[in-house]
Amino acid sequence: MHFAFTPEQEQFRDAVRRFLHDRSPPAEVRRLMDDECGHDPGVWRQMCQELGLGALHVPEDRGGQGFSVTELGIAFEEMGRALLCAPYLSSVLATTAVAQACAPEEAEQIVSGIAAGEQLAALALTEANGAGTPAASN
Repeated sequence: MHFAFTPEQEQFRDAVRRFLHDRSPPAEVRRLMDDECGHDPGVWRQMCQELGLGALHVPEDRGGQGFSVTELGIAFEEMGRALLCAPYLSSVLATTAVAQACAPEEAEQIVSGIAAGEQLAALALTEANGAGTPAASN
């Protein structure tokens, strides 16, 4: 079996690569590693608004771009290549959970702020008994 990306997926890769080349050079990565915030909020907003990366794989009816996990993999690959400092994984986990757990209208409302780069998100789970700490499960 031979796997190859489509021309559209290669164009997407090139766009993400060019964006990250310009906004995540090694000197900027080093600076952000020492920064308390850990990422540049302006670059995060640009990634979301210009490239649609904030909710790339979330269905359109739930506020996302509607792409597949293949495009998501391409984005992750390019971010790793650039050593991007951004809250991308936490946002992917959170938007995935919201898209799966909420009604379409509710999901769209929640995801829209994340997709626009205006809000950050992270997935948090509780223990089986509803407590938020591992010690409470004993």
